[in-house]
Amino acid sequence: STIGNVPKPIVYYDYVPVAIFAAMIVWVAADPEISMVQAAMAAAALNVFGGWVDAKLAVSYVPWDLMLLIGSMLGVSRAITNSGVADFIADGVKNAGFGAHGALFFVYAVTNIMTELTTNNAAAGL
Repeated sequence: STIGNVPKPIVYYDYVPVAIFAAMIVWVAADPEISMVQAAMAAAALNVFGGWVDAKLAVSYVPWDLMLLIGSMLGVSRAITNSGVADFIADGVKNAGFGAHGALFFVYAVTNIMTELTTNNAAAGL
């Protein structure tokens, strides 16, 4: 029998996800052939198959509306880059004579305005 709401004792098995995460970071740093996405997917699969993460619960924790917004903003940023608008704006900032600090402030100000209109992650993608 148990008394009160006593948590179960921590065993070494509970620290395996931390080791998987550390191994993922080392793997990405050591092997230039592997991307962070591939390593993260491998680590996620190990956590699911090891029983530390319930796949159905993990899917319910993902904010899908935010993922769609970020994905669409990445598409918009790709369109801005491919259409030449980004080069046009960069040339305008460069030729305006702002200098390095002024150009940095301009990028900060535009990102700040975009953050007010969208989310932080979507503005960073732009």
